[in-house]
Amino acid sequence: METIIGSQGGQGVAQVSLRLPFMLREELKKEAKALGRSLNTHIVMRLSEKPEK
Repeated sequence: METIIGSQGGQGVAQVSLRLPFMLREELKKEAKALGRSLNTHIVMRLSEKPEK
């Protein structure tokens, strides 16, 4: 499983609680699993993407 942040966190990493609609969370989990990523890594990578024009 691909991760970008170690399980112990790291310097410069903020831990946040996030409320997501259940269906959105399930969709993100499916995408993450298909790509071999943790849900956290998938969300961070999606948020880091540049928006399409």
